[in-house]
Amino acid sequence: MARRATGDGDDYSDAEAEALANALAYAFDDLDNESGGEYSGPVRMEVTAQVEWAGTVEHSNGGVRRVRLDTLSPGQVKALRESVGKTRGAGRSYDDVGWHAKLRRLTQTQHGSSSLGDAFGGNQPSQKTLLRWLSEDQTPNSANRARIDEAYNRAQSTVVHRRTGKAADILTGQLHGKYGVNVRFRDIQGIDFGR
Repeated sequence: MARRATGDGDDYSDAEAEALANALAYAFDDLDNESGGEYSGPVRMEVTAQVEWAGTVEHSNGGVRRVRLDTLSPGQVKALRESVGKTRGAGRSYDDVGWHAKLRRLTQTQHGSSSLGDAFGGNQPSQKTLLRWLSEDQTPNSANRARIDEAYNRAQSTVVHRRTGKAADILTGQLHGKYGVNVRFRDIQGIDFGR
């Protein structure tokens, strides 16, 4: 059996963090359905995935195995659930369609304005032009509409990655506190919560 050197292990990639947040969301949906949304005691966690324990991955069976982890406390479950709940709506603040709706959304936040500035680079429209676009007195040309789309997609992606990363960080922290090592799940095939 091949093993990596014991250590902290690699952080989750953005794709892995998103997969983990999605698997947790499905697991919480199942738990809600089984309990009617009313569970206050500790919750156990079973995971089928490639389990990285303290930087070590067993490579038999492709490294995929089913593990049952000790129960999470009600406080840990609540924190994890809240972080997962936020990932579900992570992109919803950026669900607009059409260049005008996207431009309005981008100009309402510092993050959106920054994404807009990055997309336009040195060809930033003047404040006057932006105001004409926002009031729909003028329509941006196709190149500028493409830049608005690019800024919008970048802003949406950043929000999603930030929130899914937080869910992964919370779970890693909780498991580190419980076991004294970093535990991460790669190639997740399923997560199940139970009592």
